[in-house]
Amino acid sequence: SILKGGEGGGGIVPCGTFWYWVLVAAPLPLVLTIVWYCGNQLSDEYEIKVKNEFEFAEGDLHWNRRNVRLYPMYCISAGFAAGALGIAAGTILGPVLLELGMSPLVGTSSSGFMVIFTASSTTFQFLVMGQLRIDYGAFFCFIGLIGGAIGNTVVTALVKKYKKTWFVVAILAAVLGASTILMGFAGWERAELAYNHGKNMGIRPLCPVVLPPGALNPTVHTHNLHKETPLIAQDAKEAAVKRIRHKIMHDAAAKIAKKTDK
Repeated sequence: SILKGGEGGGGIVPCGTFWYWVLVAAPLPLVLTIVWYCGNQLSDEYEIKVKNEFEFAEGDLHWNRRNVRLYPMYCISAGFAAGALGIAAGTILGPVLLELGMSPLVGTSSSGFMVIFTASSTTFQFLVMGQLRIDYGAFFCFIGLIGGAIGNTVVTALVKKYKKTWFVVAILAAVLGASTILMGFAGWERAELAYNHGKNMGIRPLCPVVLPPGALNPTVHTHNLHKETPLIAQDAKEAAVKRIRHKIMHDAAAKIAKKTDK
């Protein structure tokens, strides 16, 4: 991601070129190889346990040949859904693990452990590209640690007291329900605000528009007392000024809308 660039960061190759797509697809062979190897290892160990009449605990996943191929597809689907909706993959992966028969406590812990890697890698990426405000990041990291510690303590105490694990399922269902409602409400507000300001409601271009060097500061060429101003540079400057004015008006309208709602 750092090599190909992203929002506010430039990569080592221009966006949309052949080598750009090579960088995008580069992790796929490595990930598929690791998944295939680990799946075969799990399946071999499972077959040995079955031959030795191993007694599986309640909630254990049975890693037969079918499941080691099917379960990664579930995780890939959860990753696509998380990326499309802009939410944590653990929020989607948790119910998937419960549906597969995993114990609620084990499923919640497993999804949380996997989210650590995705969240930390994304944070590091934005930090390296200069797109992360340290004070904001530290504040929300502190809030997350406090919230996680409180939730873990309360849930553990409830499970030990009542010897039930339905609390975990209930909390997970409540979080998913609230996320669905709030995301729908926020999406509707953003769509309405964008429509009222005439913004593009369709699919935006993958690659940002890059102005040529000197487009915002057009030079005047003098040759034999004849002044010549490049029209392309002038048009690019006017377009950039219009975009800046549109952004200022959009931000002002958003602030007014928030004050009106309050």
